[in-house]
Formats: sequence, structure tokens, C-alpha cells
Amino acid sequence: MIGHHVSRGMKALALALAFTTGAAAAAQADTRIKLILNWKYEGPQGMFFLAQDRGYFKQEGLDVTFDQGNGSGAAVPQVANGAYDMGFGDINALIELAAKKPDEAPVGVFMLYNRPPFTVAVKADSPIKTPADFVGRKLGGAANDGALKLFPALCATAKIDCSKVEIVNMQPSLREQMLMQGQVDGVFGYVTTTPTSSCVSSNSTITAWTSIPTPSSSRANS
Repeated sequence: MIGHHVSRGMKALALALAFTTGAAAAAQADTRIKLILNWKYEGPQGMFFLAQDRGYFKQEGLDVTFDQGNGSGAAVPQVANGAYDMGFGDINALIELAAKKPDEAPVGVFMLYNRPPFTVAVKADSPIKTPADFVGRKLGGAANDGALKLFPALCATAKIDCSKVEIVNMQPSLREQMLMQGQVDGVFGYVTTTPTSSCVSSNSTITAWTSIPTPSSSRANS
């Protein structure tokens, strides 16, 4: 069963999509929207499919299709280059693109999270307990990972030297596996997905314990 406030949120998402595309009245042909997600098909993306199943998009005159993504940061340039009409991506990546290429940047139309789910995840028995413990350790993440991009902000907040932390880039699909095998001491990711993915990939558990601070408040559809 879904709460009324969540239902209203999904309807608001459908309205945001309709507003962005200038969707016509229901009597006219549905406006087609190709949307790229931030990551693979997992629980946090379920709201899009639930809204579709319940007909919220259809009610707004929208025909929405979804593709899996390769990171929240990667969704933004995919929209910017025209490969997709919309994306579920990281607002910080959007701000970065707008600063560098303002004429090419998409527009954020709907803020989903009041607080971003960025995290650095470590094994449950890890000696890493605070950000200060990152010094001298290896942390891994995909190049397009939103949490990794904000690591300098965490270093500034925690007053640690980023240069003393080794960053290892990896394919997103290898993140939890490399952590559990001890190839890295921690991984960047989302608190909503990383613990579950680790259980699936290694039949073990990890502790996602610290949120990466962000100068913005959330993530938006771009």
C-alpha cells in the first residue's frame, strides 16, 4: 500500500513532465518522452513505473519510455546532447555543466530528494569510523558517480587532505565486489542501493555510514 503523500508526489512528477514538454490536451496525440534513469532498474526507480502503471503519465497526455542509466552524473550530458528528452540525474552535475557550457545545459524541472542519498560505504568490520579515517586509504567509485564528484566538498567540510586519499576508478558493476574483496577500503554510492547491491553480489553486508555533503539540496530531473 502506498501513502497518499507519495501518490501526490508521483502525480506531481507527471505534471512536471507535462509542463516541460508542453503536453497538449488529452484529446490530442500523446507527447512521447524518452527518459534515462540514473542507474539500473532498482527500487528507487520504482516510482516512475508505478506512476506509469497507474496511468498518471497518460492522464497528462504523455507516452513515457525509460532506459537504464550509468550513473546520476551521466544522465545530464545524455539529455544535453539530445540522446534523451529527459533524465533522472544529479543536480550537481547539471550545475557543473551549466557553469561550463550554459548554452547546452538542460533545465531542472522537479526536485525529488530533500537530502541527497550520497554515501561512502565501508564493510561492517572496517576500521574506518569517521571521515578522518579516509587518510591513507583507498576509496573507489565510477567516474560519473555523484558522490565521488562531491568528495572535495567532504574533504573541505571534514578538514582532511584529499591528496592523501587514493581514489580508484572502477566500473559501476564492480563497486561492491571490489569492496568485499578488499581491493578498496570504501566505495562511493547511494545509501538507497549500495547495501542491497553488496548483499546480492557477495552474500555479505556493508555499512553505509556517512552522507557526502552537497552545496545543493537534492537531485533533479534534467
